[in-house]
Amino acid sequence: MKHRYWLPSALLGLLLFQPSVWANSGTPLMWAGALHLAFGNLLIGLGEGWLLAKLRSIPKAQTLPAMIIANYFSAWLGYLVYYDSLKNLLAFDLYNAWRWFWVLMAAAYLVSVLLEWPFVWWCCRTLPPKARRSWRATFLVQGASYLVICGWFWLASYASLYTQMRIAKPSEVALPPAVQVYYLGAEDGNVYRRLLAGGPAQKVYDLRSTNRSDVLFIEPVTNNANHWNFIALLRPDYPASPIRITLLTNVPVETLFARDQLEKDSIDYEQDAVYGWPFRLVETPHGNWQFWYGPYACEGLTARNAARQIKLRVAMETPFTAWRVHYLSALPTDKALFQLGDDQICGFDPETRSVALLWRGRCPVPVIPRP
Repeated sequence: MKHRYWLPSALLGLLLFQPSVWANSGTPLMWAGALHLAFGNLLIGLGEGWLLAKLRSIPKAQTLPAMIIANYFSAWLGYLVYYDSLKNLLAFDLYNAWRWFWVLMAAAYLVSVLLEWPFVWWCCRTLPPKARRSWRATFLVQGASYLVICGWFWLASYASLYTQMRIAKPSEVALPPAVQVYYLGAEDGNVYRRLLAGGPAQKVYDLRSTNRSDVLFIEPVTNNANHWNFIALLRPDYPASPIRITLLTNVPVETLFARDQLEKDSIDYEQDAVYGWPFRLVETPHGNWQFWYGPYACEGLTARNAARQIKLRVAMETPFTAWRVHYLSALPTDKALFQLGDDQICGFDPETRSVALLWRGRCPVPVIPRP
């Protein structure tokens, strides 16, 4: 391999690694964004400068520096504006995020054209009037470079939630009707209970949790089978020790909970809070599907049917939207319940590859009530 090809080949090879390789160093998309902001704009600027010089017969000594500066200017300004303001204004959810993805893709292209047009105009300022028209050249140059940028970020993105799954209504996912779910309300942070198959929410504790790292979970009652205590860990003053609150005691519910399976969701490692517990309900101690999830959005939720050799991944990590999976629970009838992103409680049917947003909330804890 010639020496001039080793760097792009190495970068492409890094992006094509499985997400597990990045478990301790970030995701492919994180690295793709960092490399683009640091070095990618230099390469894109060189390419745009060369193309502009060809289109308008302008010396490369004039176009190359101008387009390099233009790319760093537009990329960093767009990054700061999007992540500091626009991203917080858009209400992404399971049902509109894919549409917003394509809208923002088109908007990013138009914004790049607007931001880099002055630099193209400056390069064309000494040309005859007809050749001085810089808008057409800007659209052509940006169109060519945008295809490269889109391909670069698409290689590092994961959107199987939309490309391989079916986004369904809650009524289209046959969830087990006997299951109740305790969770933290998205708006007020209080503890609610509702039937998984539908129905109104009932407030059971006035907790008023406000921190994303606050946790709701259950602990077994000693010497009392199938009775559990509901516990909350609040962290209003991190890194101070969490405040432990016993919400409900000796609640008669059925669930199969193995202490040795307790694990932290590594999104919250730095806050040292238990943030995600694997459950399997008693009705299906040996289901056909196994579920697990990873610490990054690109790993998402994985479902495997070993007998049929089927493996599915539900993940969403793009430059515009990245949702981690938390609080994954295996349900009767081989369904799964999980929290997607900050406050979307979702149901998943691997047989039909259907994902539905059930309601807004955090820390879902599914149980089967006992008489």
